[in-house]
Amino acid sequence: MHLLGSYFLASFCAKSLFFCLPACDRFACGPEGMNRGLVLRYMELSCLLLVPITPHTCEHVWGALLQKQGSVLRAGWPAAAEPDFIMQRAAQYIEGELRALEYLLCYWLYVVYEDA
Repeated sequence: MHLLGSYFLASFCAKSLFFCLPACDRFACGPEGMNRGLVLRYMELSCLLLVPITPHTCEHVWGALLQKQGSVLRAGWPAAAEPDFIMQRAAQYIEGELRALEYLLCYWLYVVYEDA
């Protein structure tokens, strides 16, 4: 297997396994770096959602890292906005097209490139 092909396969697997982190970076980063408010909001929501599973850790994150007053156990469940179905369909279409492009690139690297 060609070195470029094995590198692409490794990065493709990493992207598939850890999709949330690259997606977060894609939306949270800009020319000036990561958006602090967005990262703190992500931490807050994650903390609220994980309270039933890891209450002690979430209590530490809530008080020490997020510097919120009171207990995370009394903070309540986060409220969600109404879903935007048009944006969901648009995002699914774009993700599908990106996935198809990745598969075509894999095909080119492993079939076309190896035969050349």
